[in-house]
Amino acid sequence: MTGAAPTDHFSDVDKALEKWRQGDVILTPTFNFLHLAKLTQPLTPAAQQAQPPPAAVPNPDPEIIETVADGFIVITQTCDLVRDAKNKPYANLALLRPAATPEEFNQTRRCERPAFAYVPAVANRNLIADLNRIVTVEKSILASFARTPGFATEVEAEAFAAALSRHRRRFAFPDAFNTAIAKFQKRFKDRAGKNSDEGRHVDALSEIRVSGSPSWDAEKVAITLWLIKRGDPAKQDWLRWLAEWVKLIDQTGRYVLDGEPRLRRLEDMHASEYLASHQLDLDHLS
Repeated sequence: MTGAAPTDHFSDVDKALEKWRQGDVILTPTFNFLHLAKLTQPLTPAAQQAQPPPAAVPNPDPEIIETVADGFIVITQTCDLVRDAKNKPYANLALLRPAATPEEFNQTRRCERPAFAYVPAVANRNLIADLNRIVTVEKSILASFARTPGFATEVEAEAFAAALSRHRRRFAFPDAFNTAIAKFQKRFKDRAGKNSDEGRHVDALSEIRVSGSPSWDAEKVAITLWLIKRGDPAKQDWLRWLAEWVKLIDQTGRYVLDGEPRLRRLEDMHASEYLASHQLDLDHLS
């Protein structure tokens, strides 16, 4: 008994994905973003706009909710992306969506919003990667699209990989600490990018890190604050601004600063100090 030889679609997909990389984007998707929702308790705008189930149905099944997609970005690591489709058949994509406000876009570009990632190739479209909205597809789906590189340089690609890592690994600060640090953090958010003396000092910082001793669960926690600078403003006055910023931290409760904030360049920190601390970011605040 003879029949047609099976198509070697695995090899076809492998060949099509040879040049694909993490961070490549799909700008003309033929599918939208889907997620499951409980329509008796809708949480997202898309779910709230969906037709609710009849009241006579006591426990309705979850419904598939569809959101129009402006595009997707590949978040699967390159090494897994180019592995043979027979053993690695899946790829993960994050939704590209318009930034809600110019502030959200600029915060994402400055890596201040761990829930999102900046993608240079679609910046002119006001799109950002929403790392909370992920879809899994078989690689044959990905292979059917035209590949658009998301990044022009290795530095941009590394920044995106770092954003993915930080999204999954960010530290869950206690709610009480978020409250104590809220005014301090809001001040940095409000002054970033401003053409002012304070704004230039804020923009000179690459990140802010914090550690708590003896532990974050202790009745009284000594806070060490690390302000890591990438350089100095033309007219630097760090002592003035450090004093102003410290006033914004509520030290009347469990959390008390352990001395003055440490102003350092990254190369001046010990590796143990860096690893024992956690990065502050805007998404930690309620």
